[in-house]
Amino acid sequence: MSNAAAFSELASIRRRLQEIALGPMSPPAKAVKQAVVDASLVLIRRGFLSESSPDGRPWARKKIDNGPILVKSGKMMRAWRGHPTVRGISLTNSRPYSAYQNYGYFQPHYLVARPMVPSQFRPLPKAWERAWNDAANKALERYMHW
Repeated sequence: MSNAAAFSELASIRRRLQEIALGPMSPPAKAVKQAVVDASLVLIRRGFLSESSPDGRPWARKKIDNGPILVKSGKMMRAWRGHPTVRGISLTNSRPYSAYQNYGYFQPHYLVARPMVPSQFRPLPKAWERAWNDAANKALERYMHW
């Protein structure tokens, strides 16, 4: 590689590193966050299919009907969406009953929680941590062309 080509490559790397340092909504940051969102949506779907919480614990069995748990019509499973935010990512579900299923409730009746997403009050499950790290690293590699 000639000196001119090497300096050109260094300038390109410097420009991309500066973009990363620009802030939480710079193009590289958005790319990383979107990759984490995409990985999260895959993990949520995987949880539905395996009938397990983000930490791998099986969901409580239903008292009646031995069919799939939380997948009567599939609407709640398909309603998960995500997007990058300034502070990280946001995962939402448009079905009004998804929060009751995720967190459970006690009044007026008892509904056992069947978590679909990790709790913000507990450490991130290892599988989610690995998936997020892998997604972020791949996004950065694609962005940096390394």
